[in-house]
Amino acid sequence: TSTTTSFQSGNNGDVMWASGCDWTGGDIANVQVSSANCGGSCLSNSACTHFTWTNYNGGTCWLKSSSAVGPVSSSSSGIVCGYVTEPVNAPSGLAFQSGNSGAVKWALACDWTGGDITGVTDLSANCGSDCLGQSGCTHFSWTNYNGGTCWLKNSDYTALVSSTATGA
Repeated sequence: TSTTTSFQSGNNGDVMWASGCDWTGGDIANVQVSSANCGGSCLSNSACTHFTWTNYNGGTCWLKSSSAVGPVSSSSSGIVCGYVTEPVNAPSGLAFQSGNSGAVKWALACDWTGGDITGVTDLSANCGSDCLGQSGCTHFSWTNYNGGTCWLKNSDYTALVSSTATGA
C-alpha cells in the first residue's frame, strides 16, 4: 500500500528519513549498522539513492537503487526508510528545494533523461504529488509541453542533465 510519509531531515540535510515505511525492490547491498547510521551508509555508496533499515540480524540497512518502489507503509517493528536528497552526479549550480512536506526534492533548469513512465498534464507545483501517487515513480521532470506536462519517471541519478527547455 502506498503511503504519504512525513520525512525528516538527517545527515545534515543529505538524506530524508521516516519511520514505518519501506522501499520495495531495488536492493544493491546491505550493511549491519544502527538505524541512525543507515542514511550515512547510503551516502557512502554512490549507487545508493534510497534505503530501508530493519531490525533483521540485529540491524540491517538495505541500500537501494532508484528502481526501488514506494514508500509503502510497513507494520514491521522499528522499520525506517529514506532517500538521498541530492543526486551524487548533479550538474553544478542546481539548487534543490524541498517539496511535499519533505517527500520530494526539486530544482529548476534540469531534466531526468529517459525512464518515462507516463506524462500527466498538470501544473508544475503538482508534479511531486503526481510522482508520489504513481507506483514506480522515483523521479519527475516538468515542461510546458501541451500547456504543462509532468513527466513521471523511473530512472537512475546518472541521467540528470541541465536543461534550458522553457519551464524545465
